[in-house]
Amino acid sequence: MNRSRIFCLFLLLLVLGAFTLIAPVSAQGVSFSATTKATLPWDAVPSPDGSTIYYTAFAKHGTPAVFSVPAAGGDATVLASGPPLVMPLGLDVSSDGKTLYVADPWTAGADGNAVFAVSTAGGSTPTAVAGTQGTAPQGVTVVGDQLYFSGINPSNAGQAAIYKIAVGGASDATIVTQGTRLIAPSGLAVAKDGTVYVLDRLASGNGLGAVLRVQSNKVDTIASDVRTGGQMAGITLTLDESTLLVSSLDKTAGTAQVLAITLSTMQPSIINDVIKVNTAAGGLHRAHDANIFAWADSSAGPAGGRVYTIKFA
Repeated sequence: MNRSRIFCLFLLLLVLGAFTLIAPVSAQGVSFSATTKATLPWDAVPSPDGSTIYYTAFAKHGTPAVFSVPAAGGDATVLASGPPLVMPLGLDVSSDGKTLYVADPWTAGADGNAVFAVSTAGGSTPTAVAGTQGTAPQGVTVVGDQLYFSGINPSNAGQAAIYKIAVGGASDATIVTQGTRLIAPSGLAVAKDGTVYVLDRLASGNGLGAVLRVQSNKVDTIASDVRTGGQMAGITLTLDESTLLVSSLDKTAGTAQVLAITLSTMQPSIINDVIKVNTAAGGLHRAHDANIFAWADSSAGPAGGRVYTIKFA
C-alpha cells in the first residue's frame, strides 16, 4: 500500500469516527467502522463469524435491552428488553451463535443477580442460567462449552470471585478463584489452555484497575494502574492469543484507548488513534472464529455512545 492510499484511508477513518488499530498489527488488510449509535452501550460482541454485532444498552424510555445490528452498519433490532433485565452489563455469545449470555448484577426476585440466556433470534424472555443466581455477575465470556463470569460469592460474605459453568447451566458454577487479589472483577478473557485474564476495575487502588492473570491457582498482576471507563471494563485476546487487548482510558486526559499487551514479552502498546475523541470505554470482545472485534464506547447523555466493529487480517 503506497503512502497516498494510506493517507486517504486515514482521512476516511477520521470521517467515519472509526476505531483504528495502529499496533500491534499492520495497517494493511485492516478495515474499521462505527457500526451504530446507542444510549450507554455497556458491552458488545460479534457473532462467531463476525457478521453481526450484539450489544447491551438502553432502548427508548430508558428500558435496558439487548440488541443486534449488522457489522457493516444498519438498523438495530431489539432482541430482549425490560424485566427481568435491569442493568445488563456483560455479554457474550455461544460458540454456535444461537445464544447470548447476559450478566445482570441488579435484577431482583428468585432469579435475580444472574447470567441470563437470550436467543439471538429474539422473541423470547431472558432465562436465568441455573447456578448463576445471586452472584451479581458483571463480565462474561464463553470458551468452547464453558461459560466464565465475574461476580461475588454470596456464601462467603460477598467476596469477589471468578466462576465457570458448563454452557446451558447443567451443573452448579465452580469457583475458579476468589480472594483479596480480586476487588471489582469485570471483563474476562480465557485462553485455550485455561489461563484466565481479568480486568479488575479497582485492583490497583486509588480508583485504578489492573489486569490479573489466573493460572494454575496462582493470581498475578500483569498490568497495573489501568484507568477503566465505567461499570463494564472490557478485555479480550487476539485469535492467535498473542496479544491481550484492554479497553481503558488515558489516566490523565480521560480519553478512550486500548492497551495492547504482547504476552510473550509483556510489552504494552497504546492504541488511541481516532477513538481518543471518546471519553468512555466499555466492553471489548472478539468473534469466536475470526479477528473481528466489537468495542463499546459506553457514553451516556443525549449524544449517547457508539458500538464499533474492528476487522484485521
